[in-house]
Amino acid sequence: MGSDNGLARRRLRAGLEALKAGNRVRARDRLLEAVAQDGSLEPAWWALYQAVDDPREQIRALENVLRLNPRHLEAQQALTAMRAQRLAMRPAGAPDWASLLPEAPLEADDGVDDPYQCPSCGRPTALNDRRCPHCRGRLYARVVRGGSPGALRLVLLLLGLSLAVGLLELAAPLFALGAAQNPHDRVTFAGPLAVAGVEAFLGRYLDLPEPTARLLLQTLLARAGLLLAVVLSLRERWALAYYAALLGLWADLLLGIYLLVTGYLGAGGALANMLLALAAGLVLVGLSHEFAVNQERILVKPDGEARSAQDFYRRGHAYRQRGLWAMAVAQWRKAVGLAPQVATYYKHLGIGYAQIKRFDRSLRALAQAQRQAPDDPQIAELMQLVRSRAETNALLRR
Repeated sequence: MGSDNGLARRRLRAGLEALKAGNRVRARDRLLEAVAQDGSLEPAWWALYQAVDDPREQIRALENVLRLNPRHLEAQQALTAMRAQRLAMRPAGAPDWASLLPEAPLEADDGVDDPYQCPSCGRPTALNDRRCPHCRGRLYARVVRGGSPGALRLVLLLLGLSLAVGLLELAAPLFALGAAQNPHDRVTFAGPLAVAGVEAFLGRYLDLPEPTARLLLQTLLARAGLLLAVVLSLRERWALAYYAALLGLWADLLLGIYLLVTGYLGAGGALANMLLALAAGLVLVGLSHEFAVNQERILVKPDGEARSAQDFYRRGHAYRQRGLWAMAVAQWRKAVGLAPQVATYYKHLGIGYAQIKRFDRSLRALAQAQRQAPDDPQIAELMQLVRSRAETNALLRR
């Protein structure tokens, strides 16, 4: 990265020397190489504006100067003058987009930097609002502050094993009911008892009366359903599920003791239930902080965990899929700042701006995308669509 930056600066110096010497063609070539190498060189863009003749290239250079330094007074004045000149040369009958979308100063406070704007529609909200007064979108989100995911995964694993063991134990009352309803098949249902360890696990299920077997089946089915609900709710880290799980595990421990004492289940199965419930309960007792779920205000700003432009770009799409367009715009703005040479980032930034009704910003972002990718036909279509939406929005506000 350092060598690339050094090469860009050497080309910048060469371009400035050529421009000073009056060789504008050589200056243009060197300066274009410099900004291609490093698009964050403000002096290169300013010099490029002076070295080129094409008004479109001059406007592009000035816009990049102001993107990097919005307080550059000379660039502001030059860009305003060029736009006024182009407006004066507009053919008769052409749409007057300048009057429809008056060019706002680049530092105008349109709320796009407000972290308390609605993360969905980008409209302003008050600090004490719970929902957006404009689109009714949520302004708060659940945030988990736990720090022991490994311990929680262990609890879920123990509960999963307990659920699996419970499903195997369903065989005891099912076989008992089968033998009671089909006495001729009693020998078939007694077959598994001959396998080593089955009786120790399931018990002497053929000795269970039919009403007892039916009640045991219902109990074990209810236990399996409750365990499954506990596993799913603990994964969501619901505070209520935490306390329900603690009560459920101690109840499961008592159920195991009861089944062991009454002989309704084999010693192996009952002890397995008891040990798994005890282990999961003891680990879960120390995890109350894992379920301290807070409701925190969603601040519209770039994600702190992201690092690269591509990462911010992807996060923007993740927010877009959830309908959080203002949050998506915040990520795409950061992506553009880190990689100003990527047209795709500008294109999606323009789309995002249009979704939150910053139409002037949208058109500027799309114009930058078009300059960098002039062969992309979709950009022109998007610009026309944005203009149409801007016009409709302006009529509705009159």
